[in-house]
Amino acid sequence: PYMLSGRKKSSSFSDLGDYDECSDIGTPEKPGMFKPPPIHEEMMDTAFRLNDPTQDRASLIDSGITFLAGEVLKLRLDNVAYIVFYKPDASTGVIPNTGGDSSPSFNPMVSTDVSPPSPVDLASSIMTYDSSSGMTAPPKSFGAMGAAGHKVLTTDCFQRYSSTRGGTLGRGLFRASTHVGSALVKGTSTLISQTYEGGARGGVFGFAKGLGLGVWGFGSHTVKGAFRSVGHMTNVVGEMVLGMDPHFSLDGMLILTNYRLVWTSTAGDMLNIPLASVVNMETAVTASHVLLLECKNLLRPKFAFADDSIAASVIDAALALYTSGSYSFSNVHFEAIRSGACLEDVDGQEASSVDLYDPIADYTRLGLVDDTDESLWQLVDNFEYRLFPTYPHTFVVPSGLTHDDLVELSAYRSAARVPAVVWRHPHTKATLCRCAQPRAGLSGFASEADKKIVRLLTTGSTFYFFDARSQMAAAGNVAHGKGTEDVRNYPNTELRHCDIVNIHGVRSSYVALAQVCQPNAHGTPVNPDALSRTLWLQHLSSIMFTASSVSQLLCGGESVMVHCSDGWDRTSQVAGLLEVMLDPYYRTLRGFLELMDKEWCSFGHMFRWRGGAGDSPNAQELEEQSPVFVQWLDAMWQLWRQVPWAFEFSDELLTTVYSHVYSGLFGTFQYNSEREKRAKEVHAPTRSLWRYLLSRQHEFVNVQYNARQSLALRGRPLPVLALESDLMLWDAHIASFFDNQAAVQSSINMPGTGAPLSPKQGDSKRLKTSEEGESVDYHVILFYKYVEVPDPTAEKTAQHDKCVELGLLGRSLVSEEGINATFAGSLDKINEYVAYMCSHPVFSMTADDFKRSMVVATAPFSELVIKYVKEIVSTGGAVAPPPVTMTDAERGYLTPQQFHEAMADKDKSNTVVLDVRAHKEFLVGHFKDAIDPQVKNFSEYYTFLDQQHIPSFKQDKPKVLMYCTGGIRCEKASQFLRSRGVTDVYHLKGGIHKYLEQFPDGGYFKGKNFIFDKRCVRALLVCFQYCPFAQSPNPSIDSLY
Repeated sequence: PYMLSGRKKSSSFSDLGDYDECSDIGTPEKPGMFKPPPIHEEMMDTAFRLNDPTQDRASLIDSGITFLAGEVLKLRLDNVAYIVFYKPDASTGVIPNTGGDSSPSFNPMVSTDVSPPSPVDLASSIMTYDSSSGMTAPPKSFGAMGAAGHKVLTTDCFQRYSSTRGGTLGRGLFRASTHVGSALVKGTSTLISQTYEGGARGGVFGFAKGLGLGVWGFGSHTVKGAFRSVGHMTNVVGEMVLGMDPHFSLDGMLILTNYRLVWTSTAGDMLNIPLASVVNMETAVTASHVLLLECKNLLRPKFAFADDSIAASVIDAALALYTSGSYSFSNVHFEAIRSGACLEDVDGQEASSVDLYDPIADYTRLGLVDDTDESLWQLVDNFEYRLFPTYPHTFVVPSGLTHDDLVELSAYRSAARVPAVVWRHPHTKATLCRCAQPRAGLSGFASEADKKIVRLLTTGSTFYFFDARSQMAAAGNVAHGKGTEDVRNYPNTELRHCDIVNIHGVRSSYVALAQVCQPNAHGTPVNPDALSRTLWLQHLSSIMFTASSVSQLLCGGESVMVHCSDGWDRTSQVAGLLEVMLDPYYRTLRGFLELMDKEWCSFGHMFRWRGGAGDSPNAQELEEQSPVFVQWLDAMWQLWRQVPWAFEFSDELLTTVYSHVYSGLFGTFQYNSEREKRAKEVHAPTRSLWRYLLSRQHEFVNVQYNARQSLALRGRPLPVLALESDLMLWDAHIASFFDNQAAVQSSINMPGTGAPLSPKQGDSKRLKTSEEGESVDYHVILFYKYVEVPDPTAEKTAQHDKCVELGLLGRSLVSEEGINATFAGSLDKINEYVAYMCSHPVFSMTADDFKRSMVVATAPFSELVIKYVKEIVSTGGAVAPPPVTMTDAERGYLTPQQFHEAMADKDKSNTVVLDVRAHKEFLVGHFKDAIDPQVKNFSEYYTFLDQQHIPSFKQDKPKVLMYCTGGIRCEKASQFLRSRGVTDVYHLKGGIHKYLEQFPDGGYFKGKNFIFDKRCVRALLVCFQYCPFAQSPNPSIDSLY
């Protein structure tokens, strides 16, 4: 703080001078007795910089400012004024007189050389709003700040008075030359850099564009510098600054850290401005002691300081963080947590690189992944990100496509963003796929592979292309060799243009919205005409209408392909919104977070470009910035507002996500693709917003949620109104100003402030299942039994009836050779079913035959499916089940403890560990030294053994250790090896499930246990066949053990 010669320098009321703290003269309590202060030479020194950061930090913590792990105090300034604008009385143009006497009210727009007027009480000066009009006032206006104790002066913060040093004409001329000179240098630099970058990036056209931007920058910097100097030159007695709205100021303190700017008022109100959210910071053109900030989240704060040099120094101190290039506090924050600076922050231990979205689990839940040979779908292995650099590490396409088809598609679709299936209707089986625009060009060319995938995706009478752009915008891309589909090349197809505005239109609309949503002192509601002119609600309407149209087609059995230009902006908006409309799982808290991770992060929305992540204020590439994701969050809120009973979470979740889009605290919104994230997180890890929100899910409980009613609409669109007249301004656009301290504070868990809810605690959260409030925790069991079933058809019916009676969900396969099932239900019903199977005359199971999985809050299965099959685990008839009369020793059973000891044996020179699962399951997790099966499904496993291992097994006679998920596949695989003459064979009884029950830390198993529902059984250290960070084979994967 700057304390000079025992006198406290005040900036609160527009550089009015300083007052003697110990005197009755010149105090805020006696403002009418201000006298022109003397000019102190020591005031010229910028003594406001910290002398004792430790002491100041401690005092700030005592005052209610809590620091995050890794946050470092850089600057503290006392008596910094926050400028508040208001609307004057319509008849008089002045603030109502509240002084209690007959003296005339002061009009701040009429400048004078006399002393400033008396302060007025803020609460009484605020013009009240008549609520009878039926319109809602902004919920976070300054009238609701709780600042009744404030004393404010209605003086012009932008006007300098005669008592202000530096107000002479000579000093103004000197500063004029300085500003113009620096502006010329900055403008010239801009001209050169823009022209050079334009030529380097775009040839002749880029050079022309860069030259134009450079000339504009040169001119704007020069003019701005000249006008700034004029502001000083005209700073003479009695002269006023034109064009400033009526305003007053609130006194407070401003601190700068390596993460944010914090302004706190004398009444305790707090405003947090993360530096990552700042686009531009500069001093006012005609009042360089006023700091103007432009933020990415609509905030446009203005601060008045005591001196020009102080305002400039704040800018310099903030920009100094970016001297070495891109800067992200999220990396600093995570390293501080990892080093122990925030010991109670449990959720902070997990890096953002550990995805919440599990594509295998999601596709399995949607019925797009199974182990049958008749599957219509296949997983694309994109772990190296070579062919599809902006796509997730795995995604689904029709099984009829070959590798050559995928290569051809990657060349035909812009940015190699090929059609990927992201959702399938549970009843009609129609699919939604997303991609980028085709490279059709002027000729309307369509590749054979593209025609083929459309044929394979068609489920109804017509296949629909939804181009999110307008027809004119699509036609404009034709000149660049791109465009849209020509339906003449695709039989039985239809093309629809959605006319959703592009990133530039969204940016312009958001900037216009900022003018409407600024907080004010008078509590006046947003003007409907002004809001309409921003086109914000109109743009939201187009997105919601498109999503509603697509959902109707999917419900009718027609498959749809959605794309825009590159498939990472408007495509994500439409796909994400309609999946929420149709799928109740995505309306649960975890499901919604997975959806955002899926459609936005994994499928490559350009968050770094769209949000300017890591770029310095005043030096950001605004051309690529656009609040596309924020616009989608707004559309989600419009949906939530209309049908809140369909969502497990409250709208506070949406507001919290919004507050962190530009906060720079988490790494979730810092990258352009999954590939980029994994490459950078290995060197500079960050926290995951999704994991953070999951650990605090108790804070987002929606009391209106009706799970039964929401689940009943599975596969049916929510009743949503999408016309512009049906939409409202989301109050979070305004509420994100003075209320964002709560969001920041909830991100902080310093020792002594309370630990967050741990993931284990979060697992006990319950799902509402009835209007009466009854709740259910879903317990999951897995089991199988090889036994001769005399009448499998009758047993199938009996199993179905019993499960319906108990209300169980899941699936079961029944055949002549036994049963294989996974069920979920309440604990008492699951126990009742176990008792039923233990007393069953055919199966006669024991409690040890059942593997119990974790308790989950949301049903891991959406329905009950019981089928009759020829084999309970498919081998294509190649292997018979083990004889029922075989003992455990003859079967080669090893308990988890025995298997663990065998794995721990250092002398395993003649031991082989076989993973009896598919290649995709091996990639997710496996035991140390296990052999990758390299097969797509279990029916191929025997050919794999015959061709690659059985000859060497017969020769070397090794000890063979086998394992699978639950043990059922090992039963047949071990029997197969014995039939081929390999006798020293053992397998893990109960599979990975039982092993992880006994060794919860994973033991010798690293990664995740692949399962065919939406649960993640154990989240351990994830390892991959290909390193997801370096996009190359991982040579040190064994070092994880």
